[in-house]
Amino acid sequence: MFILIQVQLSINSYMCVGFPLNTCIIMILIKPMKRKQFTTTLREDYLKRIKILAVEQDKAANDLLEEAIEWLLKNYEKKDKK
Repeated sequence: MFILIQVQLSINSYMCVGFPLNTCIIMILIKPMKRKQFTTTLREDYLKRIKILAVEQDKAANDLLEEAIEWLLKNYEKKDKK
C-alpha cells in the first residue's frame, strides 16, 4: 500500500524529474499493522449507529471502531500519567 502526496517546495528546492520546480510527488510506503481477529458482542443500537456512521463517512465499520479504541486508550493512558 502507498499514498501519493503532492507538496509545494520552495523555489530553491531540488528539481523532481517530470514535475515543475516547485512541485514534487512523494510516495510513502505504509506497512500495515499486524492484525488479529477479535470477536465480541455490542448493543444492537450501537452496532446499528456504527454501521450508519460508516456509510455516512464512507469508511469501514472496523475502521471507526479502531479509531474509537485508539481514542479510548490514549485518554486512559493520559489519566494514568497524571
